[in-house]
Amino acid sequence: MPEEHVQRYSDLSSGSSAERTRHGSVSFLDRIRGRQRGQGQPPAGRPPFSARQLALGAVLFVVLTLSGLGVVVWASSPGELALLEIWGKVSVLPLFIAAALACTEAILGGVRIQVLAGHVHSGFRWRDGMLVHFYNVFAAGVTPLQAGSGPAQYFVLRRKGLKGSRALAVLAVNWVGVMSGLVMMGFLALLYLQLDSSDFAVGPVFRGLLITVFAFGFLAVAVTLSPGLFGRSLPFGGWVRRSRRGRKILRSIGRYRVALSSFARGGKRALAANIALSWCMLLTRSLIGVAILAAIGVSADALSAMARQVLQFAIIYVTPSPGGSGVAELSTLGFMAGIVPPMLMATYALLWRAAAGYLAIVLGGFFVALDLIFDLFR
Repeated sequence: MPEEHVQRYSDLSSGSSAERTRHGSVSFLDRIRGRQRGQGQPPAGRPPFSARQLALGAVLFVVLTLSGLGVVVWASSPGELALLEIWGKVSVLPLFIAAALACTEAILGGVRIQVLAGHVHSGFRWRDGMLVHFYNVFAAGVTPLQAGSGPAQYFVLRRKGLKGSRALAVLAVNWVGVMSGLVMMGFLALLYLQLDSSDFAVGPVFRGLLITVFAFGFLAVAVTLSPGLFGRSLPFGGWVRRSRRGRKILRSIGRYRVALSSFARGGKRALAANIALSWCMLLTRSLIGVAILAAIGVSADALSAMARQVLQFAIIYVTPSPGGSGVAELSTLGFMAGIVPPMLMATYALLWRAAAGYLAIVLGGFFVALDLIFDLFR
């Protein structure tokens, strides 16, 4: 969200009725649609994704999810009667445990944001961190290429009082915590599976994706923590420095470096806590699969199941589809084939995705809608 839009929203909220009239009235429907009357831009203070983007992302999510599940059902070939019999034997208690784990993961996600944002802005509260997390999971799930996640989080952080450079620094450091968890725990999970599981094998496609994720993670963390590398590696460096937009980019990098230095000087504890919470989130999400296995009556090594899911999450995190849809469902065939019997694969894939993915998107959408509705009447 551009800073001038945020300032304009603040001016309109605190200004006189004459000022509001001069800028033009905004109807309830216009705000919901994300457009001001007579203008083509989103109204000030609104999230940086339009109704069209949300609709497109939601359609893509549904189509890709159904396609992925359809392939899993076709590959496992359980048959209609077998599916009905399997669903009749699913245990309810492990499903409640899986839902509780998903809610615990959401709480950890809000706390890790609050730890970082509270370090640079004393007025940032725990519920603000929860709101940032809900915007994150909802926008990532219903925007094409998961592109709405970062701007949505930035929007909430700015609205809660963080300056632009500090909000970017919080998101960047939080992203470092996520990537460090995925890379390090993914490497440990792969090492454990190679040494302990003789039945673990992935195809060349997923193997290539894992190598790409690990390489990209190391490179991205290095550039995020050392933004000067990005500035020096820009192509046509001389032209960038001479152009107006290039100088603006370099100034933004400079402000970001200043904000990032606050974590290097006095935010080491906040960074360490964020990384620890990110790792706990990954472990909590991995336990969801163990609970789903118990629900469908599959007895398996818990560590092996958790390690396989860590590798799945690493791939899902960088998947360009909304919420990892399609790839998340298909990855169960490649990673869980040694644990889940073919007859139960479709049931496991649906229940696992419902607990580890769909539930978070639904909860995120619910709290985002509440926040937007309350904001309309403030």
